[in-house]
Amino acid sequence: MGERHNKASLRPAHVRTLLIDNYDSYTYNIYQQLSMVNGGKFHHYPVPPVVVHNDEWTWEYLQQILYKEKAFDNIVISPGPGSPSCPGDIGICLHILHECDDIPILGVCLGHQALGYVHGARIVHAAEPVHGRLR
Repeated sequence: MGERHNKASLRPAHVRTLLIDNYDSYTYNIYQQLSMVNGGKFHHYPVPPVVVHNDEWTWEYLQQILYKEKAFDNIVISPGPGSPSCPGDIGICLHILHECDDIPILGVCLGHQALGYVHGARIVHAAEPVHGRLR
């Protein structure tokens, strides 16, 4: 007969998130929420994500961290100014989206646009600004 495990021993210690900051102040609102979610209801302490700017790490370094060291369970790509079609605005994020199809990735605002962009979506401007509307 196999070894018995209680449910608590099967839960991971915590979730490790890499949060890519596209130079947006809202990044730290996401940081706060991820800190609580990553600790989870079974842990009594927050587990903050690691935050790096979109131009802070090289692809080679990020590849080592993600695949050799397995330092993160998921990636969140933050909001930011600009367009996903402009490499200067999105930094390493497009490389991540093209290469890391085996890691869960969440995009918020610009990050969400970038997810669509790498999968063939056209990014167009709205007829009028709609950011921040409640309805």
